[in-house]
Amino acid sequence: MPKIDTLYNKFIAHINLLCDNGLITQPNFDYICPICLHTFSAEQLSDLSLEDAPQASLGGHKIALTCKKCNNTSGHIIDNHLINFLKRLDEIDFIDGSNRRIEIIKEGRRINADLEVGSNRELNVILPRKINNPKILEEHIANTNEGDIIDIKNKKIDIDLKKVSTAILKNAYIILFSKFGYSFL
Repeated sequence: MPKIDTLYNKFIAHINLLCDNGLITQPNFDYICPICLHTFSAEQLSDLSLEDAPQASLGGHKIALTCKKCNNTSGHIIDNHLINFLKRLDEIDFIDGSNRRIEIIKEGRRINADLEVGSNRELNVILPRKINNPKILEEHIANTNEGDIIDIKNKKIDIDLKKVSTAILKNAYIILFSKFGYSFL
């Protein structure tokens, strides 16, 4: 995994290359956050963080530097929508090994559960005690018989398709920035 100072030096070399070739004049700063375009001096290195593209949970790697504010904010505001969207696609297709939080609704009562998809799309329902009212859970188990019809419903997850699109564009932008540096900007 790269270190902040390693990537910082790499991108400073990009700025110097652009200056040496007369494409820009020597700036009075050292680094520009590729997302918000705020400038940072060498003394502000602690205000920068490593950016994953795509997100680490999607198999991405730390490949660029952004300011901590952008890294935290974009993860919270847009990246989670892409992760949730891809997770929901897996759920719709019942991909082997996928799991999801569901609600079981029986006789108007709700039980929280996890639905795991095994090999050959075998479904397993897990009833965790820590996310249920113990009394209601025990009643549900005691009153459920083989062959009973129960309704299950996926737990709602936050997906905004505009933010999904934004997250895809941001990831592509960060990947391009990591390869081409400031000449890309």
